[in-house]
Amino acid sequence: MLLKYLRRQVHITIFNVLIALFILGCSKDSSNRNSPERAVQIAMVDLFNNEKQTIFDALHPIGKATGIKVHSVDVNWKTLSPQSWRDVNQIEVRATLYWDGPIQKNGYTKFRTVYDNESEVWLGSEIIATNGVTNDEAIIMTTLFLKDMIED
Repeated sequence: MLLKYLRRQVHITIFNVLIALFILGCSKDSSNRNSPERAVQIAMVDLFNNEKQTIFDALHPIGKATGIKVHSVDVNWKTLSPQSWRDVNQIEVRATLYWDGPIQKNGYTKFRTVYDNESEVWLGSEIIATNGVTNDEAIIMTTLFLKDMIED
């Protein structure tokens, strides 16, 4: 579900990155505050901050996102001198989402997701750690509960 949502949002991010790259027009050096690498990082941080509740909904069955911290945005470039969004090969984002649920307060979910610019799709996401129930776990628990009810 996270991937489906992020696919729709990537077009907004692409637009933001294109504007940033056009305005900045600097070298790939990530230590340079105005580099294309930094432009992509800023755009991804902005996307994840603005959409933290939607990201939460894609990962957990119930609760409210209270914050998100993007730990890293790693850009794999096709060229040594990137000048536009087309020069991005892949972007990997690692982040921790903070949330409150009906049972678990002060919850967290650390995850990783990868966007492939060549195929224009989010390749996958992985929950690294969480102290709550994920959507996948809720489905499994519901399935097992229904199976037990049917068998009894």
